Parts: sequence; structure tokens; C-alpha cells
Amino acid sequence: MDEQRIQAYVNLIKQLFNCTSGEEPAVLQQRTELVDAELLVVMQQYATHLKNQGNGNAAQWLLAMAEQLAEAIGITNTAGLARLKTC
Repeated sequence: MDEQRIQAYVNLIKQLFNCTSGEEPAVLQQRTELVDAELLVVMQQYATHLKNQGNGNAAQWLLAMAEQLAEAIGITNTAGLARLKTC
């Protein structure tokens, strides 16, 4: 993953946090080129960062979103997401 791609993922994650509840699918639809397994990895890392910063609620929300995306794009190995949620 190059730095530009990582920054695009982070920007998408921030857009998801800032959009009105229920508008997340529309935000993702606008950036379908970023909805992939690498996004899920960045979401996990970002959730860990949020949790370490004391923002557990935001981390949980992001992990739940990552699980939904994984299911939607057909990724079945989300053990890492589940492990993060229980920490």
C-alpha cells in the first residue's frame, strides 16, 4: 500500500464518521474504488488508534462498519476484527 492510497482510505474513514447517520452507503458508493480488503486493514488500524486514544465508542463503530463491509464484499475472515472488539 502506498502512502497516497493509505491517505485516501483515512479520508474515506473520516467522511464516514462525519456523514449523517444512514448516509454511509452513499458515501461508500461514491468511493467504490476504495472499498476493498486494504480498506478493512486500515479501518482496523484506525480503530486501534482510536481505542488507544480513549475513543472506544468510535473504535467500536468503525469495527462494526468494517465487519459490514467485509460481508458486503465477500471477505469471510474477519477474526482480526472480532479480536479487536474484545480487547
